[in-house]
Amino acid sequence: MTTRLPSVPVRSRLAIAPLVLPVIYLMNNLTRLVLAPLLPTLERDLPMSHDDAGRLFLTLAAGYFIGMLSSPILSRHWGHKRIIAVSCISTGGALFLTRAGTGLTGLHEGMAALGFAAGLYLPSAISTLTGAATPDKWGRIIALHEAAPILAFVSAPLLVEWLGSRMMWRDLLALVGGAAVVIGTVYLWVGPEDAGHAETGWLETARLLAHRPSFWVIVVLLSLGVASNVGVYSVLPLFLVSGRGLEPGVANGWLSLSFLPALLAVILAGWATDRFGVWKSMAVILFAAGADLVLLGLTHGPGVIPFLLLQPFSAVGFFTPSFAALSAVAQVRSRGLAVALAFPPAYLIGAGVVPSVLGALGNQGKFDLGIASLGSLIVAASLVLGLSTWRRPR
Repeated sequence: MTTRLPSVPVRSRLAIAPLVLPVIYLMNNLTRLVLAPLLPTLERDLPMSHDDAGRLFLTLAAGYFIGMLSSPILSRHWGHKRIIAVSCISTGGALFLTRAGTGLTGLHEGMAALGFAAGLYLPSAISTLTGAATPDKWGRIIALHEAAPILAFVSAPLLVEWLGSRMMWRDLLALVGGAAVVIGTVYLWVGPEDAGHAETGWLETARLLAHRPSFWVIVVLLSLGVASNVGVYSVLPLFLVSGRGLEPGVANGWLSLSFLPALLAVILAGWATDRFGVWKSMAVILFAAGADLVLLGLTHGPGVIPFLLLQPFSAVGFFTPSFAALSAVAQVRSRGLAVALAFPPAYLIGAGVVPSVLGALGNQGKFDLGIASLGSLIVAASLVLGLSTWRRPR
């Protein structure tokens, strides 16, 4: 006699999607972010240079690029629910692959697999979230979803600091990977079947989006937003240890603490997006993020701590209006595809090329110059957006 799990009503599954998906997104980010606070340890154990460390994130971003572009195609055959579950389970499997790898080649193979698996998630998630609510609630629902990366940014350094002295870094990767496999398996049971719409007419929709200037504006802004957030976070532990002389434990502690106030930023960004619109919100958030990076790069000694604490607060709120803007420029059946087309190049540049360049500058003792220059570029872009059009671009 077999025992069947109790079924969850379709309506209930749709209603809980905004609550369940942040848990999946937490693991999606944690599996990718846990490597950053481990970099000082990896540089000693393998060994590798700052430049080698930066290139790991370029490999991760390249895999993410391919995975996200593949997501709308696969979702046509598997559906959003299965894509989300497979993404979560596969990120866990990729960490096991990374754990088993030897040397830099093994790490790059694991990072490529991890990036591809993680990249499958976001288009189906955004389509599911926007299909579960009316447009006037998108800002708040996406803001709740965007709280998950903040928790990942907080928990990654804490996990490394707390468990790093109790287990090898390979075992830590296995622990995080195992949690992702379990959570993804649970989602196969509780996830909604009918939230969102499977994308059809891939090439035709891509052509229509490519002819919309507002779409390309979002791509450029997303690149800068990712650079100010994930891109800088990837090398911040190395910057604080080698560039500012902090002990690894102290650096990870401050890094984790800096993201706690960012939860408030996500809430404010959701409210501001619904209240003032996506373009005004993006301009203001980018300006604050860029200005903070300039000051972070130029400040030495204990004075760097306040700007380190402000950096996540000013950067993380950007994704709420940007994803809402992507959903607005796309039609119902192409929201996931719009994310799949816009986010891969943005992530490749912001979370791949930028850390690689910063790592190369770090090898020359110029971490501070790289971070300050990136901040200046972001400030300039925010001023162009704010001054040239204080409304949605046409």
